[in-house]
Amino acid sequence: MEERIIKAVGGGYPLYLVPRRLRKESVCLVSVQKDAFMLRYVPRPKRTEEMCLDACFKVGGMLEHVPIKLRTERICCAAVKSGGLALKYVPARLRTAKMILTAATTCEQWEKSFLKKSVSDALCALIENGSEKYL
Repeated sequence: MEERIIKAVGGGYPLYLVPRRLRKESVCLVSVQKDAFMLRYVPRPKRTEEMCLDACFKVGGMLEHVPIKLRTERICCAAVKSGGLALKYVPARLRTAKMILTAATTCEQWEKSFLKKSVSDALCALIENGSEKYL
């Protein structure tokens, strides 16, 4: 049964149509590899670092659906490189000037107005916390 479900989600069948009790980790991984947006339908306990990294590498905004304990520097950097707006989901302790500048340069023009305040606030926080060495 699991093999049939894996084949279906690998072919594009949406994970949200698979009953929750049948959403095994292997099924969820294949689904997220096929479509990063499916991460939001993976039950939280079944979200792995590999799965979250794959989703964030493709779509930065999926960082919102990564459990806090899995938000590593590696995953956060991948998310910000993929989409600068992901910066708002990066824990403050992981933000560096390099990451903030990456966010500012990877945004589309229409996004920059939304990101401007976040970048400004993040840089100010780094300076206030004595992290000038990152600048």
